[in-house]
Amino acid sequence: MPTDLQPIPELSNQQRVLVNHYLSGLSGPAAARAAGYVNPEDCASRILRLPAVAHAIAVGRQESADRVKVTRDDVLQGFLDAVRASATATEMVMAWRELAKMQGHYAVEEKKITVEHKQGAVRRSQLEALSTEELIKMTGLPPSVIDAEYTMIPDDSQPAPDATPDDGV
Repeated sequence: MPTDLQPIPELSNQQRVLVNHYLSGLSGPAAARAAGYVNPEDCASRILRLPAVAHAIAVGRQESADRVKVTRDDVLQGFLDAVRASATATEMVMAWRELAKMQGHYAVEEKKITVEHKQGAVRRSQLEALSTEELIKMTGLPPSVIDAEYTMIPDDSQPAPDATPDDGV
């Protein structure tokens, strides 16, 4: 059942519903679908990055942490206990893997996408117009990928995207 957040003035009712469902454990697209967005797969990550929505999620997570009173150390200790109590090598590896993730021992996996077109470079607006499914297909990742984070890395050989007007192509 979704958590009932106190009304946050900056959020629309639809955004508030999305945040409640997201905090209850749904993925971004599933939460957007539950909130009634028309193209949830295409808009979820954009909406989740909106400052007011991101703030509401942070507040909701903090309220949850305050209620449960489980600290990061408690979680780490729980995984260490799982390592010690594991009956099989598989259970032990799974517990160690989670511990390693929490401690940042795994390198961040990065995918660089270079897009070229017969008529020249594809414009940012063209990429933004693609659906999530089309973008996932371009990465070569399996279609089961639900959510991801990205960082915009400026290309030093090209002008910054905002430096030239978008011609809508």
